[in-house]
Amino acid sequence: MPSRPGLRTALIPCAGLGTRLLPLTRVLPKELLPYRGLPMIQHVLQEMARGGIRRVVLVIRPDKDLLYRHLHEPYAHSDRAQCPETVPEGMELVFVRQARPEGLAGALLAARPVLAERFLLVFPDQLLRGTPGAASQLLSREDGCGSFSALVRIPPEELGYFQGARGMLLQGQGPVFEVGGVLAEEDSLPGAPGQVRAFGRTVLDPSFLELLGADPTDAAFGRAMEAHLRQGRHRALLLEGSPVDLGTMEGYRYYTGERG
Repeated sequence: MPSRPGLRTALIPCAGLGTRLLPLTRVLPKELLPYRGLPMIQHVLQEMARGGIRRVVLVIRPDKDLLYRHLHEPYAHSDRAQCPETVPEGMELVFVRQARPEGLAGALLAARPVLAERFLLVFPDQLLRGTPGAASQLLSREDGCGSFSALVRIPPEELGYFQGARGMLLQGQGPVFEVGGVLAEEDSLPGAPGQVRAFGRTVLDPSFLELLGADPTDAAFGRAMEAHLRQGRHRALLLEGSPVDLGTMEGYRYYTGERG
């Protein structure tokens, strides 16, 4: 399911410190941690390619050189062993340097000069098991009007592994809903099995960046989203598949099978 012709860019913020995954991330960037035989970032790039994304903007810190090298440089020992390509064929990577890991809004502000069109904001530590992938599902329903977020249904026993995932005030019968606001803890689909929460895929217009001001923090992103919801149309799609959150040590151990 390719994306609309007008949406070809994804933004992946990768400048964070990965403190919730220490000591694994003391040297190795979170995005290079293995999951099901591949570094996390490669699962995301494959998902983007299958969804029709052809240009990916990655925001990284200066000291995340390992991530840049993994995606940008050829394997140094190809004479000794074959190494699969790390970037899908035909995909353009644009690297943006964020001087300090100040928050999600800071990553968006750093990438602002290269975001001249609608883009898909992607959290690389949240993945969806099953086909079609998250980007394919979301972008197949994207109509170019307003913003568009992904939702997932989390089994009750796994809700603790999705720390910080917010519910939304939803209107309609689904699977595409109109979004009236962001909730704190309440289930946004009362009576539904499991808990419905926002998932790390959102289509945004560059005009959203105007709402951030100069504040680089995560709180600034939340305030901008609330202001955005008051100003215009925002929809959300309930995805099919099993969500995975690898952003904390508890979640990473659970979803990689280290549950003992």
